[in-house]
Amino acid sequence: MSLLRDVLIGVLQKEKCRVEFEISAEKIVESINDVSLKILQEIKAVLEDEALSAEQCLERISCVFKDCGITLNLPSESNDKLLDDAAASSSEE
Repeated sequence: MSLLRDVLIGVLQKEKCRVEFEISAEKIVESINDVSLKILQEIKAVLEDEALSAEQCLERISCVFKDCGITLNLPSESNDKLLDDAAASSSEE
């Protein structure tokens, strides 16, 4: 799917085209807001679950985005730093 998206973006950047939607701009904004709120609520629930380790939190948050069709492409070094920072802050408490 990512390759198809990238190809489509490339074509649209090179060509002039007209795109029409059968849905209103207001409905699109409303849908984006609904999905964003759902994501934030689910992330909040994950972060408030004290039974989860930092690694489990990151995994569940990644799943929240994945379930909404959003892929997070963080380099593994970023994940390691996030886990190290989370472990350091929880040991300070």
